[in-house]
Parts: sequence; structure tokens; C-alpha cells
Amino acid sequence: MIYGTDVAIYKTTNLISKNSKKAIDAVLKHALNIETIENNDIHNFKLDNNDYSVVISKADLFDTDQSPFNYLVILEGTFKNYNEVKNNISSTILSFPLWLITEEQLNGEEGEALKVVKSLYVDQNQYSPRNSDYNPKVISANEALVVPVLELLNKEFEEDLVEFYLEEKSTAFNNFIFTLEHLKQATIEKKGSRTFSKYKNAGYPALYFESSGYDCWIRSGDSYGFYVTHKEGVYSIWTIDIDNFYEYGEDGEPINPVSLYWKDIQENKEHFIKWLTEEHIAPEMTFTKDKSMKETALSQVMEDTYIQLSLELTAIMQFCKYEIKELFIPTAEEMISFDLGFSSHKSLIGWLFLGSTSFSWKDGGLINKDKTTPYQKLKNSLPYNEKDSDIEAASELSYSDALIKSLPNNLDESFKPYIKEAYELLISGQYPHVKTEGEDMNKIEKRLKRLSII
Repeated sequence: MIYGTDVAIYKTTNLISKNSKKAIDAVLKHALNIETIENNDIHNFKLDNNDYSVVISKADLFDTDQSPFNYLVILEGTFKNYNEVKNNISSTILSFPLWLITEEQLNGEEGEALKVVKSLYVDQNQYSPRNSDYNPKVISANEALVVPVLELLNKEFEEDLVEFYLEEKSTAFNNFIFTLEHLKQATIEKKGSRTFSKYKNAGYPALYFESSGYDCWIRSGDSYGFYVTHKEGVYSIWTIDIDNFYEYGEDGEPINPVSLYWKDIQENKEHFIKWLTEEHIAPEMTFTKDKSMKETALSQVMEDTYIQLSLELTAIMQFCKYEIKELFIPTAEEMISFDLGFSSHKSLIGWLFLGSTSFSWKDGGLINKDKTTPYQKLKNSLPYNEKDSDIEAASELSYSDALIKSLPNNLDESFKPYIKEAYELLISGQYPHVKTEGEDMNKIEKRLKRLSII
């Protein structure tokens, strides 16, 4: 199953929320130059020539009263009062629940109840920021607005929030592209089959087609339509209210009577693409594999669209027995040339060989059945970061699927130098979070010697 949380950026907001005191202090000290901030008071500040407003408020600012927390909310723009903020809540770029409970309170008499609340609102990734009637925890994908704020917070944090955010956002974009590519491949493979016809007739399917140089994915329902185009590396997303999609002239008559239901689009693809990309309003979001190019401050369009399309991909997998193809990496040269989501060479070999649960060995090479399409070739080799030693890997090297424990006899020779490097880094203490004592290490050493790796 593919989950909508795969494209929602939660880890960054979770980390900030868990360290609410540091976040508040950073805003007070380094942006506002004041000692305290009262609830619902609006304050303005400027970063990198961007204007921001900040307020601490209950979640009812987002038209909800279910959350028990106050929220620190930072918006793009200058607002004078609470009503202005409430009327412009779509300008929010960062919002998170203030977790100000001490460890003593958490371990006290009410500790268990507090832990449940913390799990629901602060820790878990399952609550969508789109679902703002429950937990309005939000961070925008608009780097130009978010990064200056995270750099401000960094002044009180030990962690690099900017790096954390950028890595997480890159993963979100990759997962979105992954789903699009598999919808495309499934449509190509299964088109015309009896099972695909059943899938299309089962409701409002997600469909892929190519027209006028664009890849296009659509899912049109009774109310909203979700539309994605791709051309020359740029992805664009629209969500359109189907009941109110006409553009009207001065006489009140519709000037672009284009049907947005999938059956009608299929019959007139070129006209639809032209209308969507040239005559309709600009897309709500555009992005490449690496970055967001255009997005409103508080835009959940990517997550909404992703949830719709990923559910449809799951339906195709069930109706049509479509299987997501595994990524096969036959040689180490291929391994180090792929963008596998690691920040450095040291991190790559540490995670892959000492702690990967996604990869396994097959035919002497590596396979990953979870993801295929997001992976692209790196333009430059990964740096060898000497400080990159926070590899948790397999923790105690007791997992049976740690790659260094399950080396096959037919291992491609090209992997051996990298496996040796990971082993030497491990025993030299470069991965301090990985325990190296016990029988496991003896077994690993014997296996590496038997394969002439050490």
C-alpha cells in the first residue's frame, strides 16, 4: 500500500514541535527582540527581504477546536490583527503544535495520558496537514519562504533544520514522481486488457495519456478533478472544482466549455491539454525532481493529488495484477552512480551494507522492490563526509537482512572494495551507534574472509 504521508513533510515539523521552547526562543531573540509573546498578538519581522507575521494561537485559527494545543504560526506577509491573519490563513508557511511538557511531567502521574496526546499530535506522521480540522501542522514546499525561517530557528537548534527539510522534501517529490511513473507504465502495459476495462468501469479511475508533447495524468470525480502534466522535467499540478470550472465572460456566459470528466477528456485530449496549459489559470504548483518552482505559501495540492493517484495505483495493482518492478543494480559502478537518497559516500555504504532493510542481494547484485522510478543518475559523485557518523544501520547487526551478513557466493567483484570499506569504517568506530561486539561480528569477519574481501 502507498500512503499519502509519503509526500507530506512531517519529520521537520515533528522535530520543531518536540523542541518548541527552542523554536519560540529563536523567534523572540533573533526576529522580534522581545522577551515574551502573548496569545493572539500579531508580530511582524523581515528575513532575506521577505515579510513575515507570527502569532501563537489555538488551532481554531484554522477553523478547528479539536486540538488541545496552542500553535506557533508563521505566515508570509505583514498582518496587523488576528482577523487579518484568520482571513489569510492560506499564507501560512509554518505551523506546529507547541509541546511544552517537561520530562518530569511526561513521567509523572498523568504521563501515560500525555504520551498518548504527544503521539497523536506531535510524533506520528499519519495526520495530514491538509486535514486542518484535526491537526494543522504545516510546512510549505516553497523553499524561498521556508529556508530563511528554518535558518532563524537553527540559531537555537543543534540539528540543521534546513538540511533536514530539504532532504525530506526531495523524498516527497521522488515519491510523487514514482507514483506517476508507475501509473504511466501500468496504463501502457494493461491498456486494452479485460482487467483494465474493469478497473476503468469501477468508478473514477486515474488515467495516463500522452498528447501535444505532454505526459498527462487525470483523476476526475464528482466534485474535484486532479490533473498533472509533465514536460521536459517540469511537473505541474491543478486541482479544479468540476462544478465551477468554466471561465466566464462579461456577459456571464462560459467562454471555455471544456468537460473535465475523464471520458470526455479521452475523446478530446489535444483540446484539453491546450486549454489546461494555455487558456486556463496557471498551475497551483510546479516542481522538478529537485525543487519546487512555484507554490503558494500553504499549498497542499501535491499531497491531495498524490493521495488520489496513489490510491488509484493501488487499485490498478489489485484489479490488473500490476507489479511494481524492482530496481536491479548489477555492479558497484551503478550503485554509486544512482541517486539513492544518501547525502554522502560514507552514508551510502554504511546504510546499504550495514543496515538496509529495503535492499537485498539477487544474481550477485542489489535489488530494491520498494522503489524504482525516482532513482536517477547522479551528476557528481557523493562527497566523503568525515562528520557523517550518525549511521544507526542495523543497530546491533543482529538483523538477518543486513547486507553484510547475507553476502552471496556469486557477489559481483565490483562490490567487494565498498563492502570492505564499510567493514573497516565499522570496526574503526566511524559508526558509533552500531554495536560491534558479539558473535555477529565473528560471523561477518569469517564470511568476508571466505569471499576474499578482507
